[in-house]
Amino acid sequence: MTDKNYKIMKGGGTMKKIFLVLILILAFAIPVFAGNYITGYVEFNDSETGIYTDYLELYLEHKASDNLTYGLTLDLNEINTINATSVDAALDLVFAKGQTLGIAAGMDVPTSSFTYIKGKILNYSLGDDITFNAKARYAFGDETYWAVANLIFNPSEKVNIIVEARTDSNGYVPYSFGAQLIYAITEDFDLTVGYEINGFDAGINGWGAVIEDDSNTTYIKATYRF
Repeated sequence: MTDKNYKIMKGGGTMKKIFLVLILILAFAIPVFAGNYITGYVEFNDSETGIYTDYLELYLEHKASDNLTYGLTLDLNEINTINATSVDAALDLVFAKGQTLGIAAGMDVPTSSFTYIKGKILNYSLGDDITFNAKARYAFGDETYWAVANLIFNPSEKVNIIVEARTDSNGYVPYSFGAQLIYAITEDFDLTVGYEINGFDAGINGWGAVIEDDSNTTYIKATYRF
């Protein structure tokens, strides 16, 4: 196991049961995913209102070969009752120069029904200086979706240009567009100029697709690394 990361958000009164669940899951998972990546996220709250919730997300990733990676995400709510709420299975195919094709599906455990599907294409080369990236998600229950796609241009070692489009069925507006130019003035100093139509929350070349408003924004940013 090469990486372990457990994050506890808030203290509560069920530590023993939380760790019991973790031990049971890891006892099953480690023989299958040994030598690879296991990431855990734990959140539990005991509020003064008497409302109690706890949550655990466990992600396991196995690199089967240089070209194949698969992973499994298990979500647990109401850890007191050890109740699994959803399972997400993902498969990534990696080709030359990091080009990746990925698919994933999520299932609601109590109903045994599929809840969403996801897909991605990353680092797909359209030429020596142009790269295409895209991610999309569709949820069956509420028929919602989002998608993000961009083109990254590298005309020179100093210049990087990103042109991006988004759609979000739950967004403030359904579509968003952005463009950004990054110029490396020196090895440690970058100047960024960007334009955004309809604001989104993740930043350009980020994969959250929530569209927050219908503003048009021009920005300039200087970054110095030291």
